[in-house]
Amino acid sequence: MSKSRDLIYLNAYPNENRIVSCGIEFKEFMTALENPLDNILVLAGYFDEGEFDYTTRCNFIREEIIPNIINTDVYKFGDFCWVDFTDTESLGTLEPREVAELLYLGHMMKPVASPFFDKLNNRFSYLAHDDGWFNTFYCRNLREFEHIIGKVIRLKVNRRKVVPEIPLEISNQLIEYAQDGLLLDFDHVIRGRSLEIPIFNIGKMLNMDDMYNNLQKHLQRAKFGACLVLKKSGWSIQPYYYR
Repeated sequence: MSKSRDLIYLNAYPNENRIVSCGIEFKEFMTALENPLDNILVLAGYFDEGEFDYTTRCNFIREEIIPNIINTDVYKFGDFCWVDFTDTESLGTLEPREVAELLYLGHMMKPVASPFFDKLNNRFSYLAHDDGWFNTFYCRNLREFEHIIGKVIRLKVNRRKVVPEIPLEISNQLIEYAQDGLLLDFDHVIRGRSLEIPIFNIGKMLNMDDMYNNLQKHLQRAKFGACLVLKKSGWSIQPYYYR
């Protein structure tokens, strides 16, 4: 998905604890976690260092093996879907209905009822088609995603010097903007005494090919434009006029 590394596009659905994105890869997501995951149950895709779970008939990845999959090109899996879980013994306690809901989640990329499973105590459901191109994140605590998006932005621009953390109140504002389709444009970052990242509300879209291939048209029709700015005084969101 290298063509989308110059942007992040976000659709936020806070009432569903759901974020749809283009431009955030699995490696970036995992690197940005404030607290590492315990284990991963792979619902779609296959990692050959994983173990076979006989209850769900899915691969799972223990905590100590997770660094290996972080460095794997999961884009080649096509569909890559997983939920985290705290205790490997919990897999054996799943009832047939719960297994069916997990398999549906991985196959249809949407939950039957909830994307969160009490027995697994999962923090996330991660549902990707062509990882980094079309991803859906369900986050039990959206504050975790606010931390993640702040860290991923820093990863995108951290090429020449260490970039300070983005305050959670700024990340929270970005998630609010994302309720109307937020684009962060890293292809036109301004670097000088300040660092300026253009951001735009371009509307909610689920067709990432249309979003990317017709980006200039969407930018010209943007409902809102601003800049995420880093100065010596810290991060802020300031007006930006793009026409």
